Amino acid sequence: MQKWIPLFSMTLGILGSSSLSQAMAIPSRPITILSQGFEESSEEETTLPIGTQFETYTNDVFGFRVDIPKNLFLPIAPIFDKPGQRFLSPSGDIGMAVYGQNRVDRTLEELYSNTLYVYEQLGAEVSYSELLNDQYVISGYDPKGFVLYTKVVLTEDDLITLSLMYDASLQPEFEPVFDYVVDSFQINS
Repeated sequence: MQKWIPLFSMTLGILGSSSLSQAMAIPSRPITILSQGFEESSEEETTLPIGTQFETYTNDVFGFRVDIPKNLFLPIAPIFDKPGQRFLSPSGDIGMAVYGQNRVDRTLEELYSNTLYVYEQLGAEVSYSELLNDQYVISGYDPKGFVLYTKVVLTEDDLITLSLMYDASLQPEFEPVFDYVVDSFQINS
């Protein structure tokens, strides 16, 4: 179940986790986290695998939401020092983290460069990267066969991050779900 965790821990540490080993500690059993707020999502797309059901994870502290495939993910221990949530598939082949943090004393360009450096340290091949005025996206493949995706959005006061990892062998099946999750990621204005 933990095969992707060491890789994902580096991507979660991109923005400076104070205690990464504690941040990635996984409880012996999944825990249900409702403190940030979940609600049923009625949106469906015909291109999604049959039976895919979503619920909306909402973080009122940092004002963002994202639709989570509830039949694919279990919430696991929250991110140690960042308000948000981590999710893991029962098989451990798919993982996601979404969280906010107060704006740091680095520019978006510096954070983008730091994320590229982390991908490089993982030995990941970057297949896509884009830096805009208020956000960046980096995705690629790591040498252990995982697809990596990081999106960071800069608001007036905060940084909001969505990170996903999944076994590349699942790409034909999981990519429509991945696209749906990424498209559902919204920051309240």
